[in-house]
Amino acid sequence: MSAENGLVDQLEVDDLAKFFENIREELRNWPYTIHQIDDTLDSSLIEGRAKQILFQAINSRNLTAFVGSGLSAAYGRMTWREWQDYQLEVVDETANAFLEVAKAATEL
Repeated sequence: MSAENGLVDQLEVDDLAKFFENIREELRNWPYTIHQIDDTLDSSLIEGRAKQILFQAINSRNLTAFVGSGLSAAYGRMTWREWQDYQLEVVDETANAFLEVAKAATEL
């Protein structure tokens, strides 16, 4: 590789770096670029887009949070396991009551 080729290669790398930096800056400010952001696989752009979507949802009062039971358990609510056990108790009690009514009906 000659010195001239090395200089051309370095200029191309610098131009590409500037090009992609310009693209990143445009994508940060453009709300309709979801596919371009996904295609870049640039985690900072994807994170920025996620924050933008989150803030838009909050501002439009159109946000639903899906959280695990750990959040509610921290405030004294049932965990998923406790809820499941409770539901099984309810089903068991209901089934036993039904059986009692059915047995009483057959004895009439």
